[in-house]
Amino acid sequence: MYKRQTFKDGTNTLTKGLKDYTNGVVTVNNGIYQLKTGVSDYTAGVSQALVGANQLVENNTALNAGVKALGEGAEKLVAGNQQVVAGLQTVSDSLKDSLSTENTTKIKAASAGNDSLVSANTLLNAMLGNDQLKDLGLKWMNSQLSEQEATVAGTAIANATGKTEEEKAVIIGTFEKYSYNGIVSQVTSGNKEAISKLSSGLTELNTAVNGGTLKDGTETEGLLKGSQTVQAGLNEVNAKVNGGKYVTVDNDGNIQQVTVDSKDALVSGVKAYTAGVTSLQTGLQQIAGNNAALTRGVDQLTNGTSTLVSNNATLMNGANQLSDGAGQISDGASKLAAGSDTLGDGIKSAADGVTTLNDALKSGAEESKIDSTDKTNDMVATPVETSHKEISKVENNGHAMAPYMMSVGLYVTCLAFALMYPIRHGIKKAENAWKYWASKATVMYTVSTLAAIVMVTALRLINGFEPVNLGLTYLLAILVSAAFMSLVMLLSLTTGFIGDFLLLVFMIVNLGGSAGTYPLDTGPAIYKAIHKFVPYTYSVDGFRKTISMTAPSISVEIAVFAGILIVCSLLTVVYFKYKNKEDKHAIPQMFEEVNSTKAE
Repeated sequence: MYKRQTFKDGTNTLTKGLKDYTNGVVTVNNGIYQLKTGVSDYTAGVSQALVGANQLVENNTALNAGVKALGEGAEKLVAGNQQVVAGLQTVSDSLKDSLSTENTTKIKAASAGNDSLVSANTLLNAMLGNDQLKDLGLKWMNSQLSEQEATVAGTAIANATGKTEEEKAVIIGTFEKYSYNGIVSQVTSGNKEAISKLSSGLTELNTAVNGGTLKDGTETEGLLKGSQTVQAGLNEVNAKVNGGKYVTVDNDGNIQQVTVDSKDALVSGVKAYTAGVTSLQTGLQQIAGNNAALTRGVDQLTNGTSTLVSNNATLMNGANQLSDGAGQISDGASKLAAGSDTLGDGIKSAADGVTTLNDALKSGAEESKIDSTDKTNDMVATPVETSHKEISKVENNGHAMAPYMMSVGLYVTCLAFALMYPIRHGIKKAENAWKYWASKATVMYTVSTLAAIVMVTALRLINGFEPVNLGLTYLLAILVSAAFMSLVMLLSLTTGFIGDFLLLVFMIVNLGGSAGTYPLDTGPAIYKAIHKFVPYTYSVDGFRKTISMTAPSISVEIAVFAGILIVCSLLTVVYFKYKNKEDKHAIPQMFEEVNSTKAE
């Protein structure tokens, strides 16, 4: 029975196929890298082959001149070489006889006997060197050991030398089967026989080389004479190849000296070869000319497969997400099916209700005395008209929260700097209030300006923050930061650490009263009451306008913070001039005076 395939089944099949595909891409990529290496070696080999072909072409003329005589001299070389072959055959037969199976077996036996003798010497020395085994060693020199004696001696020697169980068994068997002198006698006898055979074979070999009568009665001129004949033939070949003189013997046995002119040496027979070399050179030049294109093609292929491999992870992640989505679709489809049944029932009920309503309206219309017009129908159908106007658009939650967090960041920066900066340092030495204020303001307002610029720039570079009105955002941030710094400066100057505490309380009040995170209507009544009187309200509103609105009006916000800046700066100057020129804070000083009065 055919099984119906679902979308989820298809995605699973797709995922499996993509997995096979990615594995294949990796395999292809690995092969491409091997191909790249092979092509590199191939192009290098073609270049080297071309260099060699060029050299061959350069030598074609000389080669054409020498090959003709080479063939003629080869015939003489073959004739002389026949004698060498005959002599070598004799040597071969002699060696075969010397290295017959019988002789080889005896030589191998002699070699094995020598090994056995070495092993026997080792065992005898081990026994004689051991006080407990010395008597057994003396006995073993002339006779075999009993099974018990062999076991004792073999076990002791095997344990002392770290032998395996198999090797220990061989040692014990040697003690039981042989005596030391018996081994020596067998080895000596075998060596004598092997040496005798070897001597006989060497004598026969000498006869074959130098000439004489072999053991079987065969007369031979010897390998040496044959090699001399070969040498004469080689001299003739050399003369015909390079030019010069050589000696030859005619059919009557007369010795003749032949001179070969160098111009006649190796003249013919190589024309076909040189023509082939020239063709090879031309072909290699064409192949070498395509090396660069071949290398570029392989590089492009390598880059392409590398790109495919780098995208494998993304492709598989997408397939997995598709598979997960298919599962969700399948679940949703089941719920949709169930909901569609419910919806169908509801639609049927609604249709019945509409029919009933239509009948009732028809009946009521017949009984009603109201004249129905189009305007009347429209009023009943849509008694209220709604409208929507979008004044700004925020890309994401980060942009929505930015005005609130920017206000907090600028305020905290100013507060932190005030805690570190000696605001009252040099107050006694100041000539007048304006100079004192200017000396502190230049530092503090510089810091506040830098803080504003760094904050907005960092948000842009790190978090992708991009206001609609970038210039106004920078301007408002600088003004807000300066206003906060003037407020912090005033309270720190007048109240010291108490002022720092008040600034923290003031910040908490601003956090709730500004409605920076939640709508004001959802907050307590106290926040609704102070909303218009806290600076954060205007900084948050101002930043919202510059960040998300195309043509914002921030005149109110600018006026508020400009006012805070001017008022706090003037109060700072007035305080210094009329209230306190000592290096003491006003409020802590009052506390000290009260405590002093109580003590008296």
